[in-house]
Amino acid sequence: MARDGLLPAMAISKFPATGGIDRRTCRHPELAYLGKGGRAAYYRCRACGAGVVDEDGRFWVLRPGGS
Repeated sequence: MARDGLLPAMAISKFPATGGIDRRTCRHPELAYLGKGGRAAYYRCRACGAGVVDEDGRFWVLRPGGS
């Protein structure tokens, strides 16, 4: 784990997406915890693979370009 509390980028591959769920319609039912930095916690959706950020109860979904 890096000093900022986040897993290195290579570790994200340990949390693979389980299937071909469309990231645009996924409700992100199961999140894998990646780490915490400051007031934010970082997750990866196990269903679609999108990144999810929780900062003070507000959530952002990070999708790769073109999704």
